Amino acid sequence: MPLPPFGLEGDLPEGLHQVSIAEFFAYFGSNTPQRVRLATRLQFDRDRLPVPVDTLFDPVLAKRLYGIDVLSIPEGSALLPTLLDGLAITRAFTRRGLVEVRL
Repeated sequence: MPLPPFGLEGDLPEGLHQVSIAEFFAYFGSNTPQRVRLATRLQFDRDRLPVPVDTLFDPVLAKRLYGIDVLSIPEGSALLPTLLDGLAITRAFTRRGLVEVRL
């Protein structure tokens, strides 16, 4: 199921939206020069990283290598529901949608 459009505030509608990696890049890797540049680098460089791909999910390394913020949580973690609920709250204390990328 494709991602819904962004709302007026620039967020996805409330809920956890699952996408494939291709859908993620199609949706978030366009519209601005910076998004296109980052998505292109990430798609092109992914298989050529000098480190294992798992390190892409290291928040410090992902920020340093690609300038992106990444949060990786082990499946089945007891803290996952609490963390997702907190991430869904905006600075204006409204709720937004989150994206889960199926790898």
